[in-house]
Amino acid sequence: MCLSFSFWGTLLLTGFVAAEDQSPLKLSGKTSANGIYIFGEDDAFSLNSYGESTSTFSLKSSCKDNNLGDSYMNVVLYNIQTSESILSHNVKCDGGSFSAYSNPDVYNEKYNIRVIGQSEQEFDVEVYSELTGLELKDGVWEMFVAVNEDSHVVKSIYLSEEQIEAIGTWSYMQVSAESNDTFLEDESKNVDLNSLDSSWTHGCGPGGSDTSARNVGKLIVTQNKEDLNSFFENPNAIVAESVRLSFSCFGMITISNASSPTLKSGLWLIGVTLDSSQNQTKPKDVKIRVTIDRDYQYSERILILLGVSFIGLIIPFLARVIFDAGNMDIFKKVEFKTWRKVVRDWFWRGNKGMTYLVALLAALLVVSAFQVVHARHDEMMKSGDRDLCYYNEKCYRPYGDIYDVSVNGIASNLPFMVQGVLLILYFSFAESYCRANDHKHYDYSLPYSFGFAFICEGFGSLIYHICPSQIIFQVI
Repeated sequence: MCLSFSFWGTLLLTGFVAAEDQSPLKLSGKTSANGIYIFGEDDAFSLNSYGESTSTFSLKSSCKDNNLGDSYMNVVLYNIQTSESILSHNVKCDGGSFSAYSNPDVYNEKYNIRVIGQSEQEFDVEVYSELTGLELKDGVWEMFVAVNEDSHVVKSIYLSEEQIEAIGTWSYMQVSAESNDTFLEDESKNVDLNSLDSSWTHGCGPGGSDTSARNVGKLIVTQNKEDLNSFFENPNAIVAESVRLSFSCFGMITISNASSPTLKSGLWLIGVTLDSSQNQTKPKDVKIRVTIDRDYQYSERILILLGVSFIGLIIPFLARVIFDAGNMDIFKKVEFKTWRKVVRDWFWRGNKGMTYLVALLAALLVVSAFQVVHARHDEMMKSGDRDLCYYNEKCYRPYGDIYDVSVNGIASNLPFMVQGVLLILYFSFAESYCRANDHKHYDYSLPYSFGFAFICEGFGSLIYHICPSQIIFQVI
C-alpha cells in the first residue's frame, strides 16, 4: 500500500482551514489484497476552524481497471467518532473521474476516507470543503458562484426565531439567480467570475435572441436535505417540500407565509446546478441574491390604483367639452327616476344582442381559463415546480398567509374593471336621455359591449396573474 499527500492536503489534515475556496486534500493509494484501504486515525482531518458555520464536503474520485472487466470502487467519507457516513459514492474504473456532494451541515469533528474495491487497485481521491453561508452586504445576502457539468453549488442562510417574529405575516423572502454567461458559442459573451462585482447586472447581453444557445441552470430553495439530494440527482424531480425553477439569464423564487414551504426559522438551503437534460458542458457564472421584505403594505397602493382609475370619469366630459360643447346640457335633462327605470328594465328593454353575446363568450372563456389556471397553480404548489407558473417574480408580492399569488399583479387589473363599470354607467345615462326623448329605435348594445369588454379584460388578466406563463397567456 502507498499513500501520498499534496502540500495543501497536509495543511488540511492538520486542521488548517482558512478560506472558503480551498485547494483540495489529494489522496493517492492502492487497495490491499482483499480490496480495502482504510486510512488510520493519524491521517484524519478536521474542520474545527469553521466553528458553527455551515459547510459542505465534495469528493472527486477515479480509479484504474485491473483488466478484470467492468470494475468499481466505493469511496466513503465518514465521521471517526461516530462512524457515520457523511458522503459515499461508487466510481467506475474507466479512467474518468466521478464527483459526489454532501448536504450543508456543521462539520466540526474529525473525518477520514475508506476505499473498497478490487484487489490492489490504484485510486485517486480529492476532498473539497466549502463554506455555504451567503455573505451579508447592506442588508442583502449575495455571492458569485460558478457551476459546471460536474458540479453544483449549495449555499445557505439561517433565519432565527427572533428574525421570523420581526418579519411578520405579510413579509417574504426572494431568492434570485442571475447569470450573464448564457451563450455556448461566443467566448467573448461569457463573464470572468473573478472580475464580477456588485455593479454587475444580469441579462442576456449582446445577441440575446440566440435562445438555442442559452445555458440553462436550475435553482432550488428548501429546508429539506433529502429534497436537495433528489434535486441534484434529477433537477426535474418532484420536490414537494421545496421550490425549484429553471433560468438562463434570471430567475427568482419567492418564499412567503402562503408558499410551500412557508417562511419559517431554521437553515434555508439554496442549490444551483445545470439542466442535465441539455447535456451542457459550458460553465455558468451565477450571482445568488437573497432579500427579505418586511410587512409589505397593499392598502395605500390599491387606493392609488383606484384613484387613477376614476380619472376615467373626467375623460368623457373633456371629450364633450372639446368636441361637442353645444350638447353639454343633455345630462341636465336626465331625471333619476328615468335612469332608475332604465337600470331596472335593462335586460328586457331595447336591443342588447351584442352585449349578451360578449357576456356569453366572456363567461365561457373565463370559466374554462380559470379551471386551467387553478389546476396548473395547484400542480405547482404540490410539485414545487415554479416553471409551471412563472414569468417574472421581480414585482411578486404575495397575500400574507392566505394565497401564494402576486396580489399586486392581480390588483393592477382594477383600472380595467373600474373603467368598464364607468363606461356602462355613462352609457346608461345616455340611454336614459334617449328614452326620455322617445328615441326608441337606437341600438344600445354596442356601447355596453365596450364596457363589458373592459371588465372581461380585467378578469382575464387577473386570472393570468394567478399562474403566469406563456401557455396561460395564449389560453387567456
